[in-house]
Amino acid sequence: MEIREDLFYTENHNWLKVFEDNVVYLGLTEYIQSRYGKIGFVELPKIGYEFEKGEVCGYIGTSDGLKPIISPVSGIIERINEDLDNEPELINSSPYENGWLLRYKVDNPSEFDFFFKSDDYCLMIRE
Repeated sequence: MEIREDLFYTENHNWLKVFEDNVVYLGLTEYIQSRYGKIGFVELPKIGYEFEKGEVCGYIGTSDGLKPIISPVSGIIERINEDLDNEPELINSSPYENGWLLRYKVDNPSEFDFFFKSDDYCLMIRE
């Protein structure tokens, strides 16, 4: 299972890639997408929508039902992965590249302090 060192991770098994100017890409980890099984559809928010940390910002349709996407940061959605409309299985086949979900402009970069680094995330999923 791949866990990349250049990403941050959340307790909800999201990965975050942080760029300059508090821009963040969000996706599902390889660990959680493998637990979900085949992804049938993705429901993502509209560009420009603002979320608070901990708020539901979308849904993943799996064989087990609907799984919420919990926003790990507060911010405005700048971009969504429109490729997932026609190819939701990109989350399964390429969770860290083509299967990303959202791009945020983050309001409060101090929220990054609460994310796991790769080593800590590895320990969390092995428990």
